[in-house]
Formats: sequence, C-alpha cells, structure tokens
Amino acid sequence: LPSDNRKGLTPEFAPRDHLKNEPGLWEARRQLGFTALHVLPQGRLASGSGLLITTSGLPLREAVLRQATFPEFQLFPLGQAGYPNTLMGGIAHLRQALLDARRWQQHVQLFSAKAPGVPRPPEDPVLEALAHSLTPNQPSLWVAQSRDDIHRALDFAAEHQFAPIIVGGSESWRTLERLKAESRGIIALVNWGDEPRVEPPANNEGLNPKSKPPLRVQQRQLERWNEQVANLGKIQEAGLKLAVGTEGLGEPGHLFRSLRQAIAKGLPPQAALAALTREPATLLGLADRLGTIEVGKLAHVTVLTGPFQDERSRVRHLFVDGRHFEYHKDAQPVPPPAPPP
Repeated sequence: LPSDNRKGLTPEFAPRDHLKNEPGLWEARRQLGFTALHVLPQGRLASGSGLLITTSGLPLREAVLRQATFPEFQLFPLGQAGYPNTLMGGIAHLRQALLDARRWQQHVQLFSAKAPGVPRPPEDPVLEALAHSLTPNQPSLWVAQSRDDIHRALDFAAEHQFAPIIVGGSESWRTLERLKAESRGIIALVNWGDEPRVEPPANNEGLNPKSKPPLRVQQRQLERWNEQVANLGKIQEAGLKLAVGTEGLGEPGHLFRSLRQAIAKGLPPQAALAALTREPATLLGLADRLGTIEVGKLAHVTVLTGPFQDERSRVRHLFVDGRHFEYHKDAQPVPPPAPPP
C-alpha cells in the first residue's frame, strides 16, 4: 500500500526530545535577564508544540516548566518539489489532515466502545497529535506576517474552532479590529533591524549590482520600517495581548534595541516590560506561576542597574529555580530619567 502523504506535517514533534542542555545557551540568555524561554519548532504546515523551559541550567527534567504549550501551524507553501508546493495546496493539505484526524478520533472512540464490526484503528502519531489539537477553543499558534496571511490564518482557525495566537504579525496594525475580536493575542517578532538610510544615488553612478536602489524604493523601505516599529504601540493601544519574540534576530540581546525603537515610536515603557513578563505568561496559560512578582508564584526575578529600556542598564542579579546568578559586579547604577515638567 502507498504510504500516507505527510509532507510538512510533524505535529507530534516535541522539542523536549531534541533539545540539548548546553550550558552556554542558557548562560548567554541569563546575562540578558531571561529566566524562561519559549522554544518553538517552525517551518512546517504543522510544526509541533512549543516548550517552556527555565534558564537555570538544571537537568532538563527539572528545568522544563511545560513540556508542550500549544501546537504551531502555518499556511505557507513549503518550497519543495511535489504536492503541496503552493499556497492553495498547503491549505488543502492541512485541511485534509485535520479532517482525517477527526475521523481517526471517531474510529478510536468506536473501537474503544467495542462497536460491532469496527477494526482496530491504525497507530498514527500525526493524526493523534492533530486530534488532540482539535479540542474546541484549544489555543494554537499561527505564523502569519502580512495582512493577507493573518486573514487566512484567522479564517482557517475559525473553520476548525481553534483559538489562534498570531506569531509574527508585522502587519497586525492593518487588521486590529478582527484580531481583537477573533485572536487570543500576538507574539510579535521584532527583527526589523536598524533604521534604513535614505541616500540619493550619485548622478554619475552607473548601473551595477552594488548601485543604491532608486530613491523612491529607499523611501518606501523606510516607511515600511517605521510601520513595523510603530506596530507594537498600535497593538497595545488596541488592547490586544502582546508578547515579543527573538526569532530572526542576529543576537537575542538585539531584542532590547528593537524595544527601545518601538518605545520611541509610541509603545509605553510599561507595556514593553509587560510584553516580556506578564503578557507572555498570560498567553501561554501560566499567569498563575509566572509574569509578576506575587506570593505563590515562581521566584523568577531579574534585578538591573537601571530602567530596563535604558541601553546603559545591566543585569546585576538573576534568580531562577532557586538559583542565584550575579553579573556585572562593576556596573554603576543608572539614574532614573527626570520626570516630565
């Protein structure tokens, strides 16, 4: 018999089984002030579930906070030979897989109930994982950047009764009303880089691969950059849950540079801090354990030498999983900004 088409479908993938507990990986992020990380597989129509882990450096069995957070999906073509290699094909392929998962789930239920004439269902980790994600109003992560991608993700999620959380959302500002009505929130990626420079090409510059783009193209690139940076402030102003992610950044520490740029474009500093602490804990369903300093919650605390949005501030102390880490012992306190008149 021919095998089932499972291209782009790895919903059973668990990062816990593949993550290497490398001390350097956690140390670099502790020095930036991170006490917990949300690790996400990506690149497939159904990539698998996220993993929430602390940066304590303890053995994985002690450091994992949640072995499986939410399943992650995307509706992009996979860029591979053969079906599905188009947007329409990818959507149809994932839709069929979810329909198969519903049928498989019913098959299992009938067999468990010893219904007459029902054969033993096949063992299928892909369908089993998809069936688990099909619980009504189950939160799920949807990778979507552009306005059209976001609309497609929300349409597909509504069709299958998912409660979507958008990952990426660089054009969320263009779909705020619908996102507010139909999504759980946004994990925004802030990998927009430095502000593009607009430099008119020299009059005597000939055409060559190193020529600057036309002035109009450079201006549009700057407009697009400004829209992306201001996007976070508009998401927060609309009342959506907002968290930020480091995917696509050259260094994880560049996250704070991006947040400073967003603050300069209208994101309130307290909202930026919440996007690193309270809001991601709420989105991941762990607000009772993480996100704020309260009695009964995990004692994950980062102490800096000044306001977190000040580029001069350094991490001085970090507490995670009962362990204390100390950094930048020679760093001087950064004075708070002067109050406005």
